[in-house]
Amino acid sequence: MKVRDSSLDFVCGILIIYMILYHAYLWFPTTRDGFSETLDKLFFFFMPWFYFKSGMFHVKKGTIETALLNVKKLLYPFLIYTFIGEIFYWMTIIIRVNSNFNLIEQLIATIKCLIVQGSTIGNQPLWFLLSLYLTKVTVTYFENHRTPMVTIIIISLFLAWISSNVGAYINGHFFIPYLIMSTSIGICFYGFGKLMRTIQYQKKIFIFSIIIYFYGIIFFPSQLDVRLGMLIHGNWFIFMISSLAGIIVINNVAKHKIIQFLPIIAIGKNSLSYYCFHWPLFTIITTIISFFVTDKYNLFVILCVLSGLLLPICTYWINIIKKKLSNYIIYL
Repeated sequence: MKVRDSSLDFVCGILIIYMILYHAYLWFPTTRDGFSETLDKLFFFFMPWFYFKSGMFHVKKGTIETALLNVKKLLYPFLIYTFIGEIFYWMTIIIRVNSNFNLIEQLIATIKCLIVQGSTIGNQPLWFLLSLYLTKVTVTYFENHRTPMVTIIIISLFLAWISSNVGAYINGHFFIPYLIMSTSIGICFYGFGKLMRTIQYQKKIFIFSIIIYFYGIIFFPSQLDVRLGMLIHGNWFIFMISSLAGIIVINNVAKHKIIQFLPIIAIGKNSLSYYCFHWPLFTIITTIISFFVTDKYNLFVILCVLSGLLLPICTYWINIIKKKLSNYIIYL
């Protein structure tokens, strides 16, 4: 049996925690401060890392086999947690708006959102699962047609750069689905993960990456919205290069056992549950506490505290449900 790499679970745990906090700031953007800006500068590569990590475990298989295998791993969670998220979101509409709820209108809005954004309002972060699925299948398809990985990376880079400059909307009209943008970026980092699975840990690669990573942070800080493929600030190419460097740096640093904190490793091991359920939990928490608290900063603090307390409990029970009902349910 293969031994699980605790260093990758540790990095995954750190980045999942950062992502949840990042999303909490999105819910209450007026609470952003120096702390959040510092985290953004340090972990700007967090989304590319998840593609890269998946690429590290890429195994060549048939295209159909890859597509079917990842239905359970990625599409089932996407569908189930999208349904859960939408139910909670619709409940908040009924509670907050206090008006007639039109199910047909909401279903149409949900379908439109899925087509354009790759996920729904009720659980927006799930776009990554669909994007990763498309990434895996696309890479496998071209690999089986004898396309070198370097060529796949170059083509995906070009498509990502073009779509980033064009944008999802042209003259106010929807033109490019978000998934095309995120998947083209995903293919690039997925390919890097496959190619650099072992060489990323070479000393000279590590040192060179440290230089690039900190040089980018200090002199050319750049950030990209991977979901949209759109540049937030800085330079697009510098973001791609410094993200790769940041991934290599954090993967190497995490190899040191002395810094591997067990609770964070546990979060990394259960990252899918944290990832899929935190947004619906945000919906529940904010809906309830908004009746008692109106100050945005206080709402943000309460959201973070309650999420920190409830997410591990929810994850524990999700694991229990998986084991107890594994013969009756598809996936949670």
